[in-house]
Amino acid sequence: MKEPSKSNPLRKQPHLPSEKSRVPSHREFTSVEEMLRHDAALTSVPRTVQGRIEKSVTRGAKPGRSWWKKIFGGE
Repeated sequence: MKEPSKSNPLRKQPHLPSEKSRVPSHREFTSVEEMLRHDAALTSVPRTVQGRIEKSVTRGAKPGRSWWKKIFGGE
């Protein structure tokens, strides 16, 4: 029986990650704010959502009764 040679290109070599590419499996946060800030720094907002948010902010709040006043019958 013939043994596969070490230079065989079809033979898969195990991939060993370098020290720089290792990411910790978990991270503990001291507060919820810290966790949200960390997540916001790593997450990008899609352009369509960003555009809708900008339109909403520039348009401003509509005058009128608040949603909770409509539901609970406040003034």
